[in-house]
Amino acid sequence: PGCEYFRVKDDAGQSHRCSFCAYGRFGERSTALGQVGGRVAIDATALKRLHEVLVAAVESGEARHVYLTGGSMLDPALEVERFLPIVETARRAVGDRLRVTCGSGAVDPEGSLRYRDAGADSCCYNLETWDAETFRTACSGKSTFVGRERWINGLLGAVEVFGRGNVGSAFVAGIELLPPAPGMPAQRMIESIVEGATFLMDRGITPLYSPLWPVDGTAYGPGDGLSPELFLRVELEVYR
Repeated sequence: PGCEYFRVKDDAGQSHRCSFCAYGRFGERSTALGQVGGRVAIDATALKRLHEVLVAAVESGEARHVYLTGGSMLDPALEVERFLPIVETARRAVGDRLRVTCGSGAVDPEGSLRYRDAGADSCCYNLETWDAETFRTACSGKSTFVGRERWINGLLGAVEVFGRGNVGSAFVAGIELLPPAPGMPAQRMIESIVEGATFLMDRGITPLYSPLWPVDGTAYGPGDGLSPELFLRVELEVYR
């Protein structure tokens, strides 16, 4: 729901949203969740619903893990303020029975510490792509308002807070190949992904990969998705 990158535009009038994302726009869903553009606080009703749902999840005996996400603020400091009550609500609801992961945008180490103290066991700050130029062009909001270096430093700082193996970052394999990224051959994409995976895993951060899967309202057409064969190559090389 509601990601602030959708609401701000560059000099050409283009939204700063990530090129592959369609679900972060403000609309009926964000309204139903009590999320208002530009406002940090989450509606109390939404937190109450969250608590009720997670209590039911615990009681079902089927849930194992709570992953919290909710769009991004433009300022990492405000991102912390947005997510703290969500983390606190989740922890109260599940007690010590489920793992709670905070899936916010990257925050500074002090923010990760506040997440941990609020009840998070782990975090996942999604860099989306390792290639610097692809990050700048395909993730313009993250690049403009946080920056790649600060994002990576946020991940490294989170390891100091949560410990090795308790920090993750998701990636969308395939955005390196097509506009708005500058583009690169498939083999170079794989090399870039492996370079990033090596850097992160050496430092206790788990990279998670999904293939580019075009949906309406994004920069990609139906034929632009990453092929299953190429995605398997990516996953095999990361495994190796």
